Amino acid sequence: MHPFRLSNLKRAFVGVLFLLSLSINVLQAFRIYALQLDNAGLSTKGALTVGESVPALDVIDLQGTRARIQYEQTQPTVLYVFSPSCAWCMRNANAVNSFSKQIKGTIRFVGI
Repeated sequence: MHPFRLSNLKRAFVGVLFLLSLSINVLQAFRIYALQLDNAGLSTKGALTVGESVPALDVIDLQGTRARIQYEQTQPTVLYVFSPSCAWCMRNANAVNSFSKQIKGTIRFVGI
């Protein structure tokens, strides 16, 4: 193959990748903007102040089972929010599980 043609193919490929990347960034910008609009009406009226207890959190797991997460005054609780379809989240969840075993219950970890 002629070197000039290969160079043109490389340029075209880089151009396509650039346009694809730009399109994804624009799409993400619109999604972020939409989230900001959705969250604009949220207030901090229910925000906690120093010394207040966190209220119980009602959740539903992937199997549809309801559960209530209650925070104990005597033991710190870390609420770890993750997605089971996220490889990075699952890797971190494994690290959190390992860390939790190492500290032997001094901090409670709850994953949702």
